[in-house]
Amino acid sequence: MLNDFLRDRSKGKEKVFVCHRLDREVSGILVFAKSEKIQEQIKERTGRTEKRYYALVKGTAKPGRHAAKLLKENKAQKVYSTKESPKLNLQ
Repeated sequence: MLNDFLRDRSKGKEKVFVCHRLDREVSGILVFAKSEKIQEQIKERTGRTEKRYYALVKGTAKPGRHAAKLLKENKAQKVYSTKESPKLNLQ
């Protein structure tokens, strides 16, 4: 759909290249590039990115009342929570 839109808008001069779908198990984010060169650079770096998730909570959290765990993925692409806690800057 995005390619059709760009092709129509640019009279066939522009198109997009799919790079990655982040977190498809949840709602997911699609990442596109405007050239094959950039697509390859993004794909090359995808495994070295660090994902961070933040939650917005209604109300006031009590001091010291937070839960933080690192998520990791195994070879079977199953995500699991570790006992390791990330270093957080909660202010």
